[in-house]
Amino acid sequence: MEQIGKLFSNQILNCFKLFTAIVSRIESEDLTALIYPLCEMFAAYERATESAEYVPLKLHLLEYELTIIESLGVYIPHTLELIEKLVKYPIFNKKISKKS
Repeated sequence: MEQIGKLFSNQILNCFKLFTAIVSRIESEDLTALIYPLCEMFAAYERATESAEYVPLKLHLLEYELTIIESLGVYIPHTLELIEKLVKYPIFNKKISKKS
């Protein structure tokens, strides 16, 4: 578990954010070829653990995928699967109680 924690650092998230921004904003045939490998890396990180402690990481990766989908109009198959998994986590299903 210790090694998994090392894989998920802010540095890696910032790299993903940078690559997403570059790929989604600059229209170049060479850069659009990087969409598939980038999305495969997102999918690998999303599948790396099912623990609830990595929900924030998965939300960031989902945001990056949605940015690519919105700006380039491409279809990323595992995005819907990720959303369905995230909705099933108990932290999203808690009922909010009204406090006076």
